[in-house]
Amino acid sequence: MEITDGLIKLKTVQLNRRFRGYARLHRSRYLLVLNHHLTDKEYFIYGFLFDVLADWDKRHPAYGSFEVNFDILGTLIKVHPSKLRRTIKALVDKGFIYNLGKNHYALAGFKLKDTHVQDTDEVTYYSELMKEVNKLKEENRN
Repeated sequence: MEITDGLIKLKTVQLNRRFRGYARLHRSRYLLVLNHHLTDKEYFIYGFLFDVLADWDKRHPAYGSFEVNFDILGTLIKVHPSKLRRTIKALVDKGFIYNLGKNHYALAGFKLKDTHVQDTDEVTYYSELMKEVNKLKEENRN
């Protein structure tokens, strides 16, 4: 599919709708930067994917996952598509997200059609996420 200006505008309008509503942010998520697990750019992209793009409707089979069109998303958040691609690849390499197939990703710590490992305790959220990240890193090495 050719990416045209009209398609970018249409998809940008659709993505802008995702900014409506409420997103709960675990305070411990800041530990990802403070403990040097993520750079500031990686943290921004991770937060954007987590809060805006990921599907959090438990009735959907795509729960905790998202699709990325690098050209359209790059235009929306004013990041060059190649830089966005490199940042997402770094997040995959570090184990914070994993690739489900062509431009379809899921967040570590979430299972499709399932709930988060722990959803209430701030410290548990961080420690459980890091356990999942380390497990994914080991799987990627093998």
